[in-house]
Amino acid sequence: MREGWYPTITPAEHGDSARSSVYPEAVCDLRRRAAPVTVDARPLAGPNGGWPAVTRGADELFLLHGSLAFKGFDGARVTRVDTRSWRTLWTQRLIDTAATREWNYPGGIGAHADGFLYVIHGYRAARLDPETGEVLASVVLPTGQAPRDTTYNGFIVLPDGMLVAKSLYRMPGCEENGFRALSRGGLVDTPSDIVVIDPRRMAVVTSIKAPEHLLGRITASVHRGVSYIYAAGKDHVFRYRYTAGALALDPAWGPVRTRQPGETPASAITTGDGWIFLQGNAGPAPVPFTIHAISQDDPARTHRVQPFAGRGRSFNASKLTYDAENRRMYTTDGLIGQLACFDFDPERGFSRRWQVAQGSYSFLVLVGPADERVLVATRLIDTPMTWLLRKQLSRLVPWLAYMIGKERVVWRHPDTGAVLAESPDLPPGLAIIPGFAGSVYYPSVFKGVWELKLRDA
Repeated sequence: MREGWYPTITPAEHGDSARSSVYPEAVCDLRRRAAPVTVDARPLAGPNGGWPAVTRGADELFLLHGSLAFKGFDGARVTRVDTRSWRTLWTQRLIDTAATREWNYPGGIGAHADGFLYVIHGYRAARLDPETGEVLASVVLPTGQAPRDTTYNGFIVLPDGMLVAKSLYRMPGCEENGFRALSRGGLVDTPSDIVVIDPRRMAVVTSIKAPEHLLGRITASVHRGVSYIYAAGKDHVFRYRYTAGALALDPAWGPVRTRQPGETPASAITTGDGWIFLQGNAGPAPVPFTIHAISQDDPARTHRVQPFAGRGRSFNASKLTYDAENRRMYTTDGLIGQLACFDFDPERGFSRRWQVAQGSYSFLVLVGPADERVLVATRLIDTPMTWLLRKQLSRLVPWLAYMIGKERVVWRHPDTGAVLAESPDLPPGLAIIPGFAGSVYYPSVFKGVWELKLRDA
């Protein structure tokens, strides 16, 4: 759902308001070239820990950074990178959370159809000038708990240009930042606030309370001519109908319970082809996650699959990826260390197409048009020390092994899983950002941002 977004390769986290992670305009001719193709990696010192990140014009990359739980990350910043000269043009600091002692958590950034950048950080939204980084307007969002324990994790844009966001809370008095506030501090029962923001006035026009605390990022879908908002709570999925700036819980659809015994709550929802898709274990769990497909027409019509059944402890905070044009779903579990592809049939449900050993905690992306699509995903590289940490200490620190390890970015054929290209070893990263002329951008946690480019034949 690209309406409301700037016409570019990556205007939003996950590409669109449906969070499809499909980038059809991204150039990728790998399926017509002899594999393996060499990948060149070009680093840029800083910014560290960039995510989300978006493109705009043909040489513009904007990274939201500074909002992780590690030393040196002390509040949201936005940096513009010129992707031709591969240099930083400006950095705008939005807040110093070390001074305010507010929860420092990755919010969201997007390139709106009106040409401006919009940023969510903490419990604030801001409009930025993409040329200079100047904050042109801002608004404080509702908080159902103390503001210091409140953040809004991302936003979407509806076809009429309105922004929709929802709040996320950490335990009162918690001092942890980033994702650790959720994994160590425990699950909060405070209902989330869902807000509609008018970007022209930078004002909240609608604010309603959700039935549960909503953890996964909010998602939108236009289905049968109606705009819907989907949200994953602690145990259930909810749907809201959107009309002219107003939201109303849809009592005819759901709520649908999705959390299974032993699982932690779900990550963000993906919509497509008349269905919504989500998976559990956005936090570490003792059992593998379950994937749910739920019809947008009838919430009682569902399909489930447990892609890594019997594999033990599980964790991936990132959502799955669904290719509606090819009816194919992709998922990974960083703790289990597997990547899988399933075909989806609305009548029969999921059928496994292929599975490979490739652990990742990052989002899976699909680039290229429907008949030339390529899957791009990170692959965790184990050393003896990181293997020991992953196997022996994962109960306490499931991501620690990969903060001291390495990763590669791998391009695979979606039909077979065959490797088409693979990057050199890279420092641990956060996401894959499809860019211009076949490039992808790879923001690392501590070693700046990298441009990865397929070498010409």
